[in-house]
Formats: sequence, C-alpha cells, structure tokens
Amino acid sequence: MSLSMEEEEYGRLVMESEPEWLRSEIKRLFQELGETTREKIQAAEYGLAVLEEKQQLKQQYEELELEYETIRTEMEQLKEMFVKHLQPSHRVDIILMAIKNMKEPGQYSRSCLPTC
Repeated sequence: MSLSMEEEEYGRLVMESEPEWLRSEIKRLFQELGETTREKIQAAEYGLAVLEEKQQLKQQYEELELEYETIRTEMEQLKEMFVKHLQPSHRVDIILMAIKNMKEPGQYSRSCLPTC
C-alpha cells in the first residue's frame, strides 16, 4: 500500500509542525503551572492571616475572661462587705435605691458623667 502525494504531504506537515505544537504546549503548561503556584501562595498567605487573626482573638478572649473573673471576684467581695457592715434597714434602702437607678437607664451614661 503506497501513500498518495497528498498523504505524504500531510505527513510531512504534521512532522514539521509537531515541534512547534510541543513548544506551544510546553509554554501553556508553564503558564498554567505559574498561575497554579501563585494561587497556592495566595491561599497560603490567606491561611496564615486567618491563623494570626485566630491567635489574636484567642488572646483577646483570654484577657476578657481574666478581666471578667477579676470583676466577678471583686463584686463578690463587695457584696460580702456590704452584707457584713450594713444594718438590715440600711440594706433595704440601698437595694431600693439601686433598683430605682437601674430603671433609669440614662442616669449613669457617659454623656452624663462630667455633670453628675
């Protein structure tokens, strides 16, 4: 079976163009590799930023938790001193006054502090 002139010419063109096709395919693959690498680096940077933010939030939480415990302990101590040193009739008056003040939300707002 012999090849016709057209088939021979087609085969020659394919063989000649193959190196160019390989070059363009290699170029495309390198561009794709570069893009994928940039995406991975960007994802890694984002992941590091998220980890840093998580660490900061954890630190803030621990600080707030410590502050809460300190304030709670102080309030317990004040409550004990309050009960220990006041006579029962004075306790009732102070409790009623505190309840009344709690019903008036603007009484101790920051805007009122300088004039209070």
